[in-house]
This record gives sequence, C-alpha cells and structure tokens, in this order.
Amino acid sequence: MPTRITSVLRTAAAALAGLVLSGCGGSEEPPAVAAAAAPAARTYIRPVWDLPGDIANMSSAHLYALAVDTLVFDPGTNQKRKCNAAACDGQFVSVANQRPGPGNLGPDGTIVARLENRNTGNAPEKIYGTPKRGGNTNYYMIAFRDSAREWRWAIYSATRNAAANVKPQKISEGFWQTCKHPGNHVRERGRFRTCAGFPPTTTTAADTMGAVIVVDEEPGWLSCSAGCCTATN
Repeated sequence: MPTRITSVLRTAAAALAGLVLSGCGGSEEPPAVAAAAAPAARTYIRPVWDLPGDIANMSSAHLYALAVDTLVFDPGTNQKRKCNAAACDGQFVSVANQRPGPGNLGPDGTIVARLENRNTGNAPEKIYGTPKRGGNTNYYMIAFRDSAREWRWAIYSATRNAAANVKPQKISEGFWQTCKHPGNHVRERGRFRTCAGFPPTTTTAADTMGAVIVVDEEPGWLSCSAGCCTATN
C-alpha cells in the first residue's frame, strides 16, 4: 500500500478511537443531568359558595352580595313551622348542585342554605330563631370545619346595602348530624325533616286568626357528602 494512503488511514483510525473513548468512559466527564423540577404547589380554587375570608372581617352587605349575586338555590318548599307560640310558614332552601361535608368545606366556611321565616306576625322561628322575612335582610346557614365534631353550622344575617362597618349577626349555631342511611342517595333539595323522613314530628299551634293547626318542628335537612344530614342544636 502506498505510504501516503497508509498515513491517511492511520490518522483516521486514531481520530475514530478518540471518539469512541470520549463516548464510552473516556477521560472527559459526562454532562451533568439537570434535577427534576419539583411539582407545582396545588392552588386552591374557591367555589362560589365558599366564603372569601373570615366572616368576622366581612361586612353584612358583602355576605348578602356573595349569596344573592353568585349563588343558585334549589326551589323552596313552604312548610308549617312553629314561631314561638304561633304558627308560621317557613322554608329551608339549599344551595343548588352542592353536597357539603367536613371534607369539602372552604377554609373560612361554606354557605349551604337560606332560611325563610314567612310568619305574618313578628315572632321568630322556634328552632333556629330566624326573624320574620322582610326588608333587605336574608338569613344564611354557613357550614364550618370543627376540630371536635368535624363540622358545625351557624346562621348569619346579611343585609343589602348595609353600612361597611355593619357585620353579619349570628342568630344561632349547632352541629351536623349524619343520617348514616345505607346505600347511595340521589341528591334532593333541602327542607325541614328528620333523618327518619316523613311524617314529621308535629305539634299544634294557633295561627294568626287563633285557629289551632298542626305544625312541624323538624331541623333543616339537606343532601351532604355522607348522603343526608340534619342541622341540629
């Protein structure tokens, strides 16, 4: 083989050997592998029925606007209630498309229902103490997390166009009772009833004309994450 060709082949072979060494454990350090990026922190997206902050720092007008302008409620059902010594109509109106429970409440509370005392007189409703409906004030049941009993409820007043320094007023409060019925439950709209269902526990009271009528004294009932729950005292 001519000397020139032999020299070229030797040079090419040496270059090829260098490439092989550099790729398979040669003297050069392999490029550093970038560390995997940490997963992004999960962002809390507030549902429209969750309070945007501590209710102690909210105005009454803000709570009213939050409930009236952003929430949809189930159709209400008039039921005979007891307003202290007199009879009255009342409604327990649940927030639509909602199944609240201790595991899905907002960190500052969740609006779950509106209560209406449709008394023709001025007496408050007996169980929850809600005043007669009227004017610019509504009454909302708000569910809160609770370390001792998992979750609790409280009813607050909310007044449209109230002054900025007017706070929601707490009317009553208590804890939730889970009905613990077996099987799956189709979501139903809220009403006054017990876990046992109908017929309700009844008593008698005089209406505004003095006639004695049968009324029920059941707690508020709604579909919850555990099936169905009642707001007890």
